[in-house]
Amino acid sequence: MKKLFVTGIMLMVGLIFSFTTVSASSQFDVDYQTTSNSVHIEWESDAASFKLFSGKKLIWSGSEKEYTDKKLKSKKQYKYLLVAMDNNDKVIDQAELRVITKSESEKKSLLQKAKKDERLLDGVTIDAIIKNNKVIVKWDAKLPDEDGAIDLYRNDKYLGQIKGNSYVDTDIEPGKYYTYRVQGEKKKSEEEINQAVKQAKKDGWTITEDVLKELSYETFDLGKIVQTFSEEQVTNESVEQAQSYAIAAAIPQRYNFRYTTFIPEAKVGIPGNPASCPTFRGDNRGFAFDHSRYRTQTEVSAYLSGTTTGTASWVTRDVGQSARYNCDGTTDYKTQTSYTMSKTNLEATSQFVSWRVVHAVGDPFDIINIAPPVIDYTYTANVSYDGDIQVFGEHDQAPAHEMYAYIPNSDAMLPIFQHQNKGLLYLAPPYPNADIEFSIYN
Repeated sequence: MKKLFVTGIMLMVGLIFSFTTVSASSQFDVDYQTTSNSVHIEWESDAASFKLFSGKKLIWSGSEKEYTDKKLKSKKQYKYLLVAMDNNDKVIDQAELRVITKSESEKKSLLQKAKKDERLLDGVTIDAIIKNNKVIVKWDAKLPDEDGAIDLYRNDKYLGQIKGNSYVDTDIEPGKYYTYRVQGEKKKSEEEINQAVKQAKKDGWTITEDVLKELSYETFDLGKIVQTFSEEQVTNESVEQAQSYAIAAAIPQRYNFRYTTFIPEAKVGIPGNPASCPTFRGDNRGFAFDHSRYRTQTEVSAYLSGTTTGTASWVTRDVGQSARYNCDGTTDYKTQTSYTMSKTNLEATSQFVSWRVVHAVGDPFDIINIAPPVIDYTYTANVSYDGDIQVFGEHDQAPAHEMYAYIPNSDAMLPIFQHQNKGLLYLAPPYPNADIEFSIYN
């Protein structure tokens, strides 16, 4: 079923890989299995011999068709390049795997269990297989979706409902970034639903069918960024050159996170006010990664070199100008200057950064002599050097909210979520917030 809204966030768990097959002149099927301390790779091919690299290091060569890398760390990403060669040592195919070993879930501390310190997507993965002329996207068969049908997006395009746990995309171009997102929802337990309904009634809600649905389900968004092979990679026959391509395609050092709120309409009135004035100027636009009209915008840049301590720093904190159209035909202009846009850095190592943003910005104009409610949202972001991203939090369901992750100076951009404006009444209780639950594996 098509989900009513997209929720997002971020989770670096489980098993991740992307592999690429190039210059294919023979069959080359690659598979793998992982444990918390090993990666087993096996393949089918009629090539004469094979070389397996881990990063820049050659770790195995021969004519066998399997290899197990042992004594690895749990929940850590390992990168492999498997090259198939003919009798003249020319490359006839290659596969790049990015694999994360499993977590040792059985060793979770009692404190974590007591706090129920788990996210909806804990242990769930999404993988990508990149070949010459197609991308195969595979997600975990245990994806916590209620009906087994997920909504699949590529970049901003809705590809449809998918049953099963894979999708083959043949509409690709060489050397391009593509972002895939699977969206679904999981029904809460009866106890959780009853508790939510009880609280909603206490807060004065009328429990309609739509409200009950919102209270009954957790939604999720799981994403994957891939880059297809360049034309040079496809035609390459040199082992050394194949390895250099894999090294060059290593992880970007910087990711930016842009969060924007805007009013889609050209003009809006006061909710529940029968009078036709005053009204307020909207932003008169739809969802867009880069747009000059908005109510608010924040942007944080995460930098990870892999050697020095990572950073999460502000790029933008901005509030758009507001306009009020008065009953006498005049227009007042004002920009809110008293607001909260704060960032707290939670953790930073050479391999990981985490931060939390809190946002509360009100309209600068009073509404019928009452201070208007504010646009609220809060999110926590976790980013690893390996390119895994987790974002989770919540926001008002008004006005429209959109968030994007992108790699500066590239065409790699991923919508984390794009949530429609449900009406300005949703700025205040008892109307519920929307959850942000998003994970991406790079």
